[in-house]
Amino acid sequence: MCRNTYILTINVEGQGIIDDCGTSCIQTHLDSETVSLTTNSEGNLALDKWSGDCDANGNVTMDSDKTCNATFVEGYPLSIIIGTGKGKVKTVTKECTEDCEEIIATNSITSLVAEPELEWILDSFSGDCDAEGNVDITGEKTCTANFVEDPNITNDGDGNNDGLQDAHQPNVVSILDQSSNNYITLDIKGNVTLKKIYTDLAENQGYFDEKYIFPQGLVYFELEESEADITIYYHSLQKLRATPFFHKFGTKVPCDMNTLGSYVLPNVEFDTVAVGNKSVVTASYHLTDGELGDSTGIDGRIVDPGGIAFAR
Repeated sequence: MCRNTYILTINVEGQGIIDDCGTSCIQTHLDSETVSLTTNSEGNLALDKWSGDCDANGNVTMDSDKTCNATFVEGYPLSIIIGTGKGKVKTVTKECTEDCEEIIATNSITSLVAEPELEWILDSFSGDCDAEGNVDITGEKTCTANFVEDPNITNDGDGNNDGLQDAHQPNVVSILDQSSNNYITLDIKGNVTLKKIYTDLAENQGYFDEKYIFPQGLVYFELEESEADITIYYHSLQKLRATPFFHKFGTKVPCDMNTLGSYVLPNVEFDTVAVGNKSVVTASYHLTDGELGDSTGIDGRIVDPGGIAFAR
């Protein structure tokens, strides 16, 4: 069954430009498609507002013919500087991962949103911004966002006790779990690049085995390249009171969706080690692209969702 299409009419007031459109245009979009419009201003002109059928951010859902209007007014440059640490700063229309500049409408108030990288937190805004990142555009302004290492990471930021803060090591990551609200530290050895990491509850998996409990839930990560040695530090566990298992969630045969489910990963070594003045349980294992433990086939990446578990 074919989907309907609708007409989106885009108009510009002032001398700005709509990306993939210009100063005005008519576009055709599929029924229920969400369109996100973005702009470029010329000289010292800034986007003042969207009107018509768009929301305040230039988004519109095509469930009928729609019209969006972009109004540009005179503005001043706002310079955004990433001062210390790692993170990015967002305005309504721009995302700055490094120092950048944006033209903002004269006499408007802009609120900057700081998004620290994992293992970092926002320390302060400085310059022409207030402490919350708000700036009154009455002339050219400069705001600096300063990030620092997350002070809540266990052992003063050194989750694997190697003498270095995790925030400064690309293949050592400490992240809060979704179960105990404590930290898990992932230590990756090998010529690989960590592309993605997050934590989750085992119960959120469609093939969760209720015979097991997962005291720190699951950690999901993706690696680029073909082979790595993994050690996971479970900071809420100080000793092994029962026989541990390392449960994986994915395909028992990489890339074969008919084998999707949960299983116990073999050849995992469990231990307790000292991290600072605490004892911490660890799980160590080896991963190879396209072999058991990798949820995808031989594709130059390793996808690993799993966690330590105990029988109920």
